[in-house]
Amino acid sequence: MNHEILKIENLDFFYPMQMFQNLSARDIFISALSSPWSYFAESKKTISILDNINLKIHKGDKLAILGVNGSGKTTLCRCIAGLLEPSKGTISKTARVGAVIQTEAGFFLDLTGKENAILMSYFLYPKLTEADRTSLVNEVIEFSGLGHYADVTVDSYSSGMKARLSLSLTTALPTDLLILDEAFNNVDEFFQKKSQDRIRNQIEKSGAVIMVSHNDHDVLQTCNRAIVLHKGKLVYDGNVNVALKTYRLLNGEINV
Repeated sequence: MNHEILKIENLDFFYPMQMFQNLSARDIFISALSSPWSYFAESKKTISILDNINLKIHKGDKLAILGVNGSGKTTLCRCIAGLLEPSKGTISKTARVGAVIQTEAGFFLDLTGKENAILMSYFLYPKLTEADRTSLVNEVIEFSGLGHYADVTVDSYSSGMKARLSLSLTTALPTDLLILDEAFNNVDEFFQKKSQDRIRNQIEKSGAVIMVSHNDHDVLQTCNRAIVLHKGKLVYDGNVNVALKTYRLLNGEINV
């Protein structure tokens, strides 16, 4: 049996939903005064994003996550990467995770691109020697094509420049579990082509891969397994072709 590197059990994720009412200050005062307990102790409503997710990933898995926008794909990836804390349930990992998720997030805007790359490298690749870290950061800056902008603060970067730096850094070295959530978002066509071989190389060398993509060709070429999320629930886990058909059936693209 392949080595298990990730186990998700009974995972829920929900956001509190603020209910805004069109009340005047007088109405609010009267409501709070007439029934203070009900006013202040009213339970908060929530929006469910993920509902009772159970999933195991083993070494060698190349898993596609399929689902329409809003089905919970990115939230699940963020929970796995440790960027979000589940509302309920557990995530057990024996793997070092590298993730390309929302490439504009996670930067310190008052630091330069190079300073951000150095700082982020400690989180992504903590075991590097300082000499290897310097070499890696230099390679990342060169590959990103930022040029002299590497020494400019990130608050002046465009979305595409941030995406270039994030993608270049995250795919610099293989990892135990590589997460690619729409990896080419905000990246221009030139840099997409430049990055394709680099990403394929890291996919092959990484222990396991999770890929979120709306491109059937990429999913079929890369993945050996797929899950389908629908309204926050995991409704299928298995064969890639069957998963793609299930995804289309659930979203009305195929009539039965």
